[in-house]
Amino acid sequence: MTEKIDFAFSFKGTITRKKFAIAFIVIFLLEALTMATIVSTKAYILWALVFVLVWSQLAVCVKRLRDSGHTWKWILVVLGIACICSALSASYQRQANIAYVETMVRMKDAKPQQIRAVVEPLDNLAAVYRAASEGTWLIFFLVMVALPSKNAIAKTNSQSSSAPVDEVKTQAELDRDYYNQTIFAYETLKKNYPDYKEEFGLLEPHVKEALKDVEASRYEYETKKTHPITLALLLTTNAIADELPYGRYFMYRGCLNMKGELLYKLFLLAVDKLEEVGYHSHEKANEERAWIKEAIASNG
Repeated sequence: MTEKIDFAFSFKGTITRKKFAIAFIVIFLLEALTMATIVSTKAYILWALVFVLVWSQLAVCVKRLRDSGHTWKWILVVLGIACICSALSASYQRQANIAYVETMVRMKDAKPQQIRAVVEPLDNLAAVYRAASEGTWLIFFLVMVALPSKNAIAKTNSQSSSAPVDEVKTQAELDRDYYNQTIFAYETLKKNYPDYKEEFGLLEPHVKEALKDVEASRYEYETKKTHPITLALLLTTNAIADELPYGRYFMYRGCLNMKGELLYKLFLLAVDKLEEVGYHSHEKANEERAWIKEAIASNG
């Protein structure tokens, strides 16, 4: 339940293109339904719900921008353009209403064509700016859906984003490159999942120690063509598997303390990602989940 609330209202973390599109459309439809209800029933208390929906809409936009590697301040640009257009639309609509009333007062026997000649240009301008405001959000939505994730993990490990290996490099230089790529990927994970920042810091010495096994790194990069992010996730699960079973993460046997719970959730997250990119099969991922549960139940 907490994760669903965080997804809808928290500005932390990131969100994929698919989830963003679904969330944005659902929120937009709820906003439209709420506004229609307010207009038809005069239930102004529902403006509170509109505020909540707008907050949620901004939250998913910020997370999508972060996922694409762009600053959340771009939303201010979009809001500024949309608000200016909305204000101009409201202004011209008000002028059109005033012009209509003044024309009716001044020209009691005015024909519809005469009234239309005065009011229609203002109505048209109001419609143009209203369309510009709505169009700004539509363009923003399409751009958000189209932007690729900055740190998206390739679904096929053959498409590695690491720099091509120069054939003249020595094996020692290649090993150093593998180490640096993995550490950079690990730091990227730490930035992408700020809720687990302390846990990543706790596990970092274990990850660096594991990377001293250069033969294992060569096998992952050269034989299996593993992506750096994928290897960083794998090392994270290995580090948690080595660290979590110790008693200091338990309140009593089989019951984790707060720090242990966070490590457990991070382990499940990493396993889910490894399954998602195809590094772990579904069966292997289930084995990992079952193992960690058994380790927790039998320790403490």
